[in-house]
Amino acid sequence: MNIPAVKPLMVGMGDFIVTTDPGCVLTTCAIGSCVAVAAHDPEAGVGGILHFVLPNSQLNPSMARIQPRMFGDTGLKDFLWELSSKGAQTDRLSLRIAGAAVVVRDLSCHDIGAVNAQTARRILEDRGFAIQAEDTGGEEIRTLTLEMATGRVTVKSRSKTRDL
Repeated sequence: MNIPAVKPLMVGMGDFIVTTDPGCVLTTCAIGSCVAVAAHDPEAGVGGILHFVLPNSQLNPSMARIQPRMFGDTGLKDFLWELSSKGAQTDRLSLRIAGAAVVVRDLSCHDIGAVNAQTARRILEDRGFAIQAEDTGGEEIRTLTLEMATGRVTVKSRSKTRDL
C-alpha cells in the first residue's frame, strides 16, 4: 500500500484551503466565536476547511470586498464554489462544523458565536447540504484538523479531543 507523505497546511482565520492532495492534513486553530467548516468528498478526493470570523458581510462591506472569506455568507459561498469546481458533489460532501464559543463574557448579551453557527447551518441547509456533526458552543477555544487521505476530522480543546 502506498501511503502519501503528510503535508501539514494551516488555515488562517478568515480564510480557507481546498485541496485534492491526499497527503494534506489541514488544520485551523484558535476557533473561538468563529466557526470552522470542514468538508470532504471521498469519491472526488476533494476537501477543505473554512474558518470564518463574522456571520454577515453587511457588518463591514469594505472589509468584505477585501477579505470575503472572513464572513460566513461570502466565505461559505466561495468555499462551496471552490469545492464544487474541484469535483465535490452536494450528495457526497461530508460537512462538520466547530466553534461558536462564548469567549468574552462581557459580550455574552450579543453571542456572536451562536449567530455564526446559525449562519453556517442556514446557508448550508439552504444550499442542500447536511451537516454530519458539530462541536459548537461552550467556552473553550478549539483546533480542527482534516486528514485528506481518510476524511477524518478531529476537534481538540483544552478539555477534550474527539473525532467529529
